[in-house]
Amino acid sequence: MTKTVFGLGFLMLWAVAACQQKATMMQQTLPIGDTSRNALDWDGTYSGMVPCADCEGILTVLELTKEEAYTLKRTYVGKDPKAYLTEGRFSWNELGNIITLDGIEQGPNRYLVGENQLFQLDMEGNRITGALADNYVLRKGEQTAADPLLGRKWILKQVMGKDLPDNEAIFIQFEPGSNRVHGFGGCNQFFGTYELREGWRIQLSGIGRTQKLCQEVQEIEDRFFEALETADNYSLNEGGDVLSLNKARMAPLLRFEVGS
Repeated sequence: MTKTVFGLGFLMLWAVAACQQKATMMQQTLPIGDTSRNALDWDGTYSGMVPCADCEGILTVLELTKEEAYTLKRTYVGKDPKAYLTEGRFSWNELGNIITLDGIEQGPNRYLVGENQLFQLDMEGNRITGALADNYVLRKGEQTAADPLLGRKWILKQVMGKDLPDNEAIFIQFEPGSNRVHGFGGCNQFFGTYELREGWRIQLSGIGRTQKLCQEVQEIEDRFFEALETADNYSLNEGGDVLSLNKARMAPLLRFEVGS
């Protein structure tokens, strides 16, 4: 009888231990409460300059949508002016805190999702540590000073459908770090401010100019300033050397090429 009671007690202890171990394993593998996926406003555009072995840095812009689609643009600064574009779907892990970009096999494709930031993981899916760890973070809504749009002199080549192939005078330049814009309209110097927003949106405001009158270029200049005030988004070609300022999804209002 004593042996039977002892045996039953042992079995009960073993069953309790097994249940506790199973519960612990479930806690480790299943999301508990809020997750990045269901609690954070994770959709939007993230950007940053991540380290590069043979260039100045990789300008990375990653846009995520609620439909779990992504657009990834990478520019190898100081090596190749071309912007490499990849589009596809992404998926979440079981814990709802890491996304994997489908269709990317050569290079990192996993990110830990935090509040307004993405942490690039290494090829094994682990968090990057060490002195450069902070450089592998993409932040939401930011544009880095190395954005191909900024700091370059953009020469006007088309205004509202009219080609200006010989123009070398009319230009616009977006100053990195200060949100100021300046340029020349063909007769008058101009200045103002710009704001970059998610989804390649842009707003130019406070545009002021000198008050010279030049009959021979006045029409072009007036159309140029009108288009600047109307534009609400921008785009760059794959090479990063042709800029278009647009209104919604209509034909480009202004088209520029990088000047010397």
